[in-house]
Amino acid sequence: MKINYSPTFRISVALVTITICAVISAYFFGLIPDESKAELDARAKIAETLTVQLASAAGRDDVEAIQETIDSLQLRNSDVLSVAMRKADGKVLIASDNHSIDWVDPGEVGSTPTHVKVPLHNGDKLWGQVEIAFKPLLIDKTYFGIPTSVVNFTVFLGAVGFLGYFFLLGRALKELDPSKVVPKRVHAAFDTLEEGVVILDENENILLANASFCEIIGQKNETLFGKKIESLSWRQWSEESKIKEFPWRVAINERNSIKAVSMGLRIASNDARSFLVNASCITDDKKNVSGAIVTFSDVTPLERKNEDLIQAVQKLKSTELEINRQNRELSYLASHDPLTGCLNRRAFFSKLEEVYEKTSSQGQHLCAIMVDLDHFKSVNDRFGHSVGDDVIKGVAQVLGSTSREDVLVGRYGGEEFCISVSGVDSVECKEFAESIRQKISQASSSWFPVKEIATASIGIAMFPHEKCSVMDIVDLADKALYHAKESGRNRSVLWQDIENSGGVLNLVERDLEQTPDNSNPAMDQATAGTSQQIAAFGTMEAEEQKLFIDRLSHSISRADRSGNVAAALLVSINSAEIVSEMFGETAAEMVQKSIVDKLEDTLRRTDTVALLENGNSKPSLSKLPKDKIAIEISDVANADVVLWIVKRVFEALLEPIMLDDEAIYLNCSMGVSVYPNDGNDAETLIRNASVAERNARQGSEKNSYLFFSDEMNANTRNQMEVEAGIRHALEHNEFLLYYQPIVDVNTLEVAGVEALLRSSSSKLVDKSVEYIVSVAEQIGLMPELGMWIMKNAISQIGAWHAEGIPIPKVSVNVSAAQFYKDDNVEEILDVITNMAIKPQHLQIEITETSELRDIEAAGLALKRFQQLGVQIALDDFGAGQCSLTYLQKFRPDILKIDRSFVEHLGSSNADESVVAVCSALSNRMGMRLVAEGVETETQLERIRDLECHEAQGYLFGRPIPSKEMTEWLRMFATSEQSSNDVPVAMSKSA
Repeated sequence: MKINYSPTFRISVALVTITICAVISAYFFGLIPDESKAELDARAKIAETLTVQLASAAGRDDVEAIQETIDSLQLRNSDVLSVAMRKADGKVLIASDNHSIDWVDPGEVGSTPTHVKVPLHNGDKLWGQVEIAFKPLLIDKTYFGIPTSVVNFTVFLGAVGFLGYFFLLGRALKELDPSKVVPKRVHAAFDTLEEGVVILDENENILLANASFCEIIGQKNETLFGKKIESLSWRQWSEESKIKEFPWRVAINERNSIKAVSMGLRIASNDARSFLVNASCITDDKKNVSGAIVTFSDVTPLERKNEDLIQAVQKLKSTELEINRQNRELSYLASHDPLTGCLNRRAFFSKLEEVYEKTSSQGQHLCAIMVDLDHFKSVNDRFGHSVGDDVIKGVAQVLGSTSREDVLVGRYGGEEFCISVSGVDSVECKEFAESIRQKISQASSSWFPVKEIATASIGIAMFPHEKCSVMDIVDLADKALYHAKESGRNRSVLWQDIENSGGVLNLVERDLEQTPDNSNPAMDQATAGTSQQIAAFGTMEAEEQKLFIDRLSHSISRADRSGNVAAALLVSINSAEIVSEMFGETAAEMVQKSIVDKLEDTLRRTDTVALLENGNSKPSLSKLPKDKIAIEISDVANADVVLWIVKRVFEALLEPIMLDDEAIYLNCSMGVSVYPNDGNDAETLIRNASVAERNARQGSEKNSYLFFSDEMNANTRNQMEVEAGIRHALEHNEFLLYYQPIVDVNTLEVAGVEALLRSSSSKLVDKSVEYIVSVAEQIGLMPELGMWIMKNAISQIGAWHAEGIPIPKVSVNVSAAQFYKDDNVEEILDVITNMAIKPQHLQIEITETSELRDIEAAGLALKRFQQLGVQIALDDFGAGQCSLTYLQKFRPDILKIDRSFVEHLGSSNADESVVAVCSALSNRMGMRLVAEGVETETQLERIRDLECHEAQGYLFGRPIPSKEMTEWLRMFATSEQSSNDVPVAMSKSA
């Protein structure tokens, strides 16, 4: 556990250390008196004095005096062990007790500090010697070459000095506290302010923080004093701000004032607060910078209300869009005929009035045309009303498809239709009406169950220049229609021609019903035009074939260079001929066009394009002869991705196509070949795709697709089984969450748990969670699955808190797929806003290896989560290629080092360097650092030394169900009070 020492203690230790070093240095330089020399001098004087006394007594042969002198010396000097007089022949004349034991003859050396011998002479002749044995010098005992006395003195000086320094510095620092520079009355005035106020010195160290700021961030002024203000966990919410640095730093550097910078702060409780920050530079009389004063307005409640308002506006917009859609539907139903989709009579005349006013003001002609089916009653009588309805719908479709933008089409009643055409003269209007009549005859064969042709009579009237009502002109067109019916039917008549002929009109048109072969020159001309179009379309298809082969060849070349794969898809519309027989060629062409439009829309959808490696590449589609469609896919990472695109395409083909309010379900087959496994050139891939398509068409299932490769077909079946398993598990609530503890490295307290997905479904029993999540992302189920995880994790947090288990946070993984649509983000925000727990207890993990197509949008979404108080963690940091980009855009609260860098800690210098860099980076950016995959005590010690904050791994516990995790947390809370090693020990038993 890391202990924080007071500045007084640290300074006192430093001063004592300096003092001790000074004493030792003085000793080595000889500045401390040498006690050994003084003691040796004293022993020399003792020996000299004793020798004189003994020599005098020996000259008198006074043995008693010699003995008394020796005894007196030993009594007075405790350092003397023994004394003796020895004659020259070596015989001891007199000696102290134990002299033979204490005396060691120094030999030729003469004397030593402990054994001194003094020679006695009788004239020039050596008479004998005095021998004195002393105790060993205390100075001979040393520690590391330093005499014991010096060491004892140094220890004494250090102890006494520390106490003195500590007392003196405590008083001095109290008197010299920089915070005292601010007068108490000014400090009190700051404390009365509702907004936070911080005073900084020129180095951005905090000198004073008022009560409001301390209360907001949950820290005391004493703990903030002297800290760098940037060491707090700041976040910059607004990317639009022109200030990219801390506002107080800009104010100091530019000697200016900075106002209203939006910033966020992760406070001690892990909640997130939003501030509007103002900073002003403080200068002295000489214009020297002495610091800055910074104010913090807490706008968190306003931001969160704003978030609620944004969500309410989003819901309101959704409601408004739905209302508008319903209004459009109601408006359409109110103005259109339900059977044909044409304008009803009321709406037609209302719009005709507007058109008439416009054309009259512009001096243009306006033409009214009445169309009536001939003998329609007999159609109902012979074929029934259902066929009659099909005929009416067919006529409406012809009128709609042949009409121009300036044409109104309305159902007048029964089998009658009214058309208005603006900007035409009488000749153009008659040609237009005649083309309608011919096309009705040509298309009518597809409306009947047997070979039959329907005809129509048409009446035309031109609006005169003089003012008249639209009803008058429509009545004239109706009279012309009556005249056409009376004149033999299947013809078009202009009312002005009847007026000019005095009411009698020479009819030159041939009656098709009276023609034995049901043909006329006009129809022959129309048929010839259609044949030319078909021929031209066939030529276009041939060109499409060439273009498709060229595109596929380029895709193969790119795939060969990049190591990706390319694919050819061949789609056959097996039911096209049936559609043509039942609804006619025109309808069949419309169906084919709808198929092409639907596939192009599917291939250009965001979730499909996301599967491509190159975002600029788009799948291309080509219409081929014989109701076939070819699709080229390029820049795909692997063959599995091709499978998901194929699946999307085929699902689109299975959706019904609406034709005149009738749903048409297609029978399709598809073959797929993949480069390089199924061919190395475009022709081979197309040929193999054709083989696969034929096998799919001839199989037992009507709608199916096959790959040319058996292995890919096996993968297809496997992934379809997993997809079915995911859907089944979601429907039957067969997913569940396991939890793995996250532990504070320094205190060994539980810092949180991570929620991990598991499945109890028998359909997914042998599938890894990673594979299940991958499939869910590909099939678009990840938002639904992710929301299930989020709701259940939040519910578990509430349950733990209700049971009195204060879990700090629960971490939930959020897939990148959940950021693809705004609706998904809004749903997550809605869940978080309405949850019963505090948002700071929830942590969202974004995997660094996940592919985010729109990093900017994801960053904005994550900031909205942070502003609510939710913690953001960047998972698997270092394992992907976007680490620094994600850090820049997301500014997470927590950084989780990928387990690959933790695995070899203690044996790999490179991995330790990576973790050290991550540690420095996290501290610099105000983030907490979590080490994943901690499994050994050695790894724990190393990440602690490298200043990681939290750890997660098997050393502390494996993922376990919520019930077992609840018991684990209870046991941990009970045992935590008695041991700091409980998490590790308990995890082994858990």
